[in-house]
Amino acid sequence: MVSINHEAIVELFRNRPELAVEVLTSVFDVPISSHGSPQRYDSDLSEVVPAEYRADLALILDEMGIIVEVQCNRDGRKRFSWPAYQAVFRARLQRPVVLLVVCLTEPIARWAAEPIDMGQPGFVFQPLVLGPGRIPVVRTEAQARAVPELGVLSAMAHGQGAEAEAIGRAVLPALEGLDAERFGLYLDLVLTSLSEAARATLEAMMLQGYEYQSEFARRYLAQGRQEGRQEGVEIGQLQGQCAMLIRLAEKRFGSLPPEVRARLEAADLTTTDRWLDRLLTASSLDELLDG
Repeated sequence: MVSINHEAIVELFRNRPELAVEVLTSVFDVPISSHGSPQRYDSDLSEVVPAEYRADLALILDEMGIIVEVQCNRDGRKRFSWPAYQAVFRARLQRPVVLLVVCLTEPIARWAAEPIDMGQPGFVFQPLVLGPGRIPVVRTEAQARAVPELGVLSAMAHGQGAEAEAIGRAVLPALEGLDAERFGLYLDLVLTSLSEAARATLEAMMLQGYEYQSEFARRYLAQGRQEGRQEGVEIGQLQGQCAMLIRLAEKRFGSLPPEVRARLEAADLTTTDRWLDRLLTASSLDELLDG
């Protein structure tokens, strides 16, 4: 099932395709000499075969292709589809292709990094996996301003650890210069990823005069009690999931009628999660909403 974390991470790489190149060169030492920005490519990697292969994100550079996959749980089918993604994309582009798998937990990262025996003697497929141990801890505002998406990813991977407060102090001010859509989404992702202790400290910072423009942040600050803080987190999760659902539905089906948008905005977490899951296969808005 598609989760908000899965879609959020895909959106980070979709908003900044250069992030994939930066990770591959700095973390995995993959030699990439192209100076231009990667271009998004049709992520449908199916060929004239019964199976459908749809990667999360496909990017192209002058010299190579990059496939970005986000993995939030164990899925044995990926041991077969990942090599197929690379092979089909490589054949289509007629150039080398690298697969980057992003995971937010170490157990899933270790599972994803296991070599895949292809059966051909001497041929073992090795995914490149970006797990928490390889995701940098963004501690300075300068780092976060240079690559805001990496700052958000750092919060999602390390926000429950000892570095949570430092990450929040670095990343939150760096989001101010972003457009309204990215600002709201990234702020909600950071705040809902941080530990309660880190959020409490950052709440004190906000009360001391730091301006945040997200509706979620304003509602979060309005809560004085523990129940209120929990409600603020749930509101943030719902708003982030709703915004993601509307964005993806518009990309899939075009501009949404007002009554459909109102229905999406009024749904609860369980319903939006079900619709996100159904969005992958629905052929129309009616099928998406009513199944």
